[in-house]
Amino acid sequence: KTPYNVIVFDPFLSSQLNTNKIHHLNIFEEAYVLSSIIQNSDEGIKLFNEIKNIIIKNNLSILYFGKYFNPLIEKIFFSASVILIMNKIFQNHTPKSIVAANDGTLVGNSTVSISKKWGIQSFSIRTVNIISNSTVYSTFKADKICVYGKQALRTLVKFGYDSKNILLTGNIRYDYIKNSNSDKQRIFLEHSLNLEKNKKLIVIGMGKWYENDEVWMSKFIHFCNIHSFNLIIKVHPNYKNEKKDIHIQKMNFIKKNCPNLKYNIINDMDSSKIIPAADLVIT
Repeated sequence: KTPYNVIVFDPFLSSQLNTNKIHHLNIFEEAYVLSSIIQNSDEGIKLFNEIKNIIIKNNLSILYFGKYFNPLIEKIFFSASVILIMNKIFQNHTPKSIVAANDGTLVGNSTVSISKKWGIQSFSIRTVNIISNSTVYSTFKADKICVYGKQALRTLVKFGYDSKNILLTGNIRYDYIKNSNSDKQRIFLEHSLNLEKNKKLIVIGMGKWYENDEVWMSKFIHFCNIHSFNLIIKVHPNYKNEKKDIHIQKMNFIKKNCPNLKYNIINDMDSSKIIPAADLVIT
């Protein structure tokens, strides 16, 4: 009997878990289909119109500009589908607690919200920086928030979170990378990406593509080739599906400006397999 169950709503994460042979349940397709059914139902259409009227009435410019609505508001239906699915799961199998990996996301908050209905204690794990801005007020919903360091603790307390509900645990992702075998990861990258041996490795880790990234990266690729550095540009996996057009546009520019040069641009490999082998990481 497994002491825990892993449930995901992300096809890319599911593929990573499969690679690492971690048993899990991926419900992305079911949630996507259900959200479409809800959105196109009479109740869904009525709800969507009511939301738009509220946005216009309150002049919420971040969600409405001219005749155009922010497409993010349609995510409410995916949130509803997650809530319905997790409610059914908790109805048939009520765990003692749940852990939302990266609470503050649509899926994480939806799951935590419905867990409260069943009296299930919730924890969240935050592996990326908590930025001090107004969105922090409503980001975290879990009963206990596990954070990476004192900066995160101070930021959450500043925005009204009870310090008793914040657990200073460190960053599990950092611990994983720190304990990785760098020599073993280097050999893995040399074989999988054809890196040249005995050359320093520079890794550019990206959360997203920014304006003119393709310009300075093209120049940097030339620099690395002149000075005999291996180069890996790690792009966020979101660009594999959701933002594919932006990624292709940036890639085409780089290919055009860096013909016959050696570099690797990847979005489907876990960062934890790349960073330990790097001599320099640029973020």
